[in-house]
Amino acid sequence: MKLISRAMGAATAGLLSWVAPAHAATTLDFDALRNKSSTSYTYVTGPYKEDGFTLTASNCQGRDKSGCFAAVQPYKSMDKVGASLFTQFVSPTVTVKSDDGAAFVFQSIDFSEYFDNGAYNPFSTNVNFSFVFQDGTLGTAARTFSTAGKFLPTTFAFDLAPVTSVSWTPVTGSGVQFDNIVLGAVAAVPEPATWAMMLMGFGMIGGAARRRGKTVATRSA
Repeated sequence: MKLISRAMGAATAGLLSWVAPAHAATTLDFDALRNKSSTSYTYVTGPYKEDGFTLTASNCQGRDKSGCFAAVQPYKSMDKVGASLFTQFVSPTVTVKSDDGAAFVFQSIDFSEYFDNGAYNPFSTNVNFSFVFQDGTLGTAARTFSTAGKFLPTTFAFDLAPVTSVSWTPVTGSGVQFDNIVLGAVAAVPEPATWAMMLMGFGMIGGAARRRGKTVATRSA
């Protein structure tokens, strides 16, 4: 009976491992771009890549259009120990995708003002988001953040899945900075044949348990 119980436990654990969502997350934090000089930028040539994801911008600077992103000067960054990113071209659409094309969970992202120039004036703007889901359907959302200056971060939480791309466009002419893009892994979903085999296994284990119970009852009699 102990053997049957162990088998049922193992089968249940196997089934739950398929059903439970994955919680492993990657945070794109741009910290490697922090400049040693508090008043200097760190420029990025072309798309930005980190931890298996790529960020692109719809508009970039320069003759070859390779000036897409730069790390905010440390004294203006909302990340006081790392780095945050801004687009060299004011308020283009930024898109993030996984390098292998896999779907992911869009969990959250931080935003703050950028072109404040040390005046620390109150700032408010909308950010329009769009999503492409794994099945090809599209989604949109709008978020608003306001700060009292001093480059304070605002976190937008979404927890959307499974998506294959996320894009955002700030509705402002003065620019924003962003940081800490948290992207989670999506748990694999078993094929129908796999479900059938697992259910058949549960049935066989249940049948064996019933036969075992009848045998014990007969011997007791």
